[in-house]
Amino acid sequence: ALGGGAWRLINPYSLGVSAACIVGMLWLKAINKKYCPKVIIPEQLIVLLVFTALSACVGLSDAPYNVKCLGSVSASLPAFTVPSFDLPTVKKLIEPAILTAVISYMITVSIAQSMASKFKYGIDANRELFSLGLANVL
Repeated sequence: ALGGGAWRLINPYSLGVSAACIVGMLWLKAINKKYCPKVIIPEQLIVLLVFTALSACVGLSDAPYNVKCLGSVSASLPAFTVPSFDLPTVKKLIEPAILTAVISYMITVSIAQSMASKFKYGIDANRELFSLGLANVL
């Protein structure tokens, strides 16, 4: 909770960047609906690219802004290792794995139904589940 003096811990620049991102996405969505409703514009990607460039140009992670940024990301992949499968770890991960799979499936079917209704075609939820499983295996 943010009771007492916890409000003072909020970085106003971080709050401003967050609010600007939300406003930017809503604005892009409104522009998209008004001027080109049949074209899907990736609002989140556009806002991400704009604010990444803004952060790099302005130096939002430096003083006086001190906005927490991801920093550098390694360009190479980590070395391949075979994971260890011990029973306590499997027990700990099985519930989040099932929940993640169910939520992922629900999101996939929801997006597919949205696109199907927008572009007037049908979907089969079983085929969506098969496709999602196949995509995760590959």
